[in-house]
Amino acid sequence: MANDKKKMVEAITAQEVDFAQWYTDICLKAELVDYSTVYLDVQEVRNLSGTNATTIPERISNGLSNTLYGIKVFFENLLVFLVVNLPVFLLLAVVILLIIWVLRLIRRKRSQKNEPIPSAAPPKSDDEPVDSPDKNNR
Repeated sequence: MANDKKKMVEAITAQEVDFAQWYTDICLKAELVDYSTVYLDVQEVRNLSGTNATTIPERISNGLSNTLYGIKVFFENLLVFLVVNLPVFLLLAVVILLIIWVLRLIRRKRSQKNEPIPSAAPPKSDDEPVDSPDKNNR
């Protein structure tokens, strides 16, 4: 019997060495604690609702407040989405600007290639009258 008590005392961690382990050992040896699996189901509640409204004005008021709350939550989530995805949006903007810049360069080069060669005679302006039979009637 004395031998069993001595073994039990030796199995307990010294309080000065590790207080948390000592406390655990004491509780286990005294059979104050049993370890078991605990399952928890946690759900987040965003809006606490009171008792159901009985009158029409109360129902309208609750419906309006729920709608405004939903709009508030939507804009909060939208703001979080935009801030979180800002690097992606910036990268897409840079890629789109590069594509537009390259397309403009290609268009300029094609328009420069298709320009007519200037001739020695100056081009006729649209304001100068063209020889026509009505010229004498003026």
